[in-house]
Amino acid sequence: MTEEESGFTVVDRRRAARPESESAASTPETSASTEAPAPPQTDSPARSLPDDALPRLTVRDRMLMSIDILQQGAWIAMGLIPDPATGQKEPPDMAAARTAIDCVVFLAKQVEGTLDDETRRHLRGLLNDLQMYFVKLNQR
Repeated sequence: MTEEESGFTVVDRRRAARPESESAASTPETSASTEAPAPPQTDSPARSLPDDALPRLTVRDRMLMSIDILQQGAWIAMGLIPDPATGQKEPPDMAAARTAIDCVVFLAKQVEGTLDDETRRHLRGLLNDLQMYFVKLNQR
């Protein structure tokens, strides 16, 4: 299938940011230098992010995202919700559920001081629900 038939075109922009003379001089075939390339400069106006770029994530944001992923994993491991990858509920794996819940508890303690009251209450309720269902399922 050609590019015209597939409905999209591929544009190689790996060397588009460098001038022609620089890109020709630094190709692997012609470059004899063994130095590591310099890291890209982030404060360069030519490398600025577009207006629709994603916002920078803080460690707190990443921790909250991790909590969300792990709490979902705990529910899946307990067999209470379907796995989004398969669309089916899996048999309970209580060891995996315990690990996920323990990780959620740890991350919640780390991030708790940075949360507003409503979010803190929501997170505590989530932890309470996870732990109660875990205990309930272990009593079966």
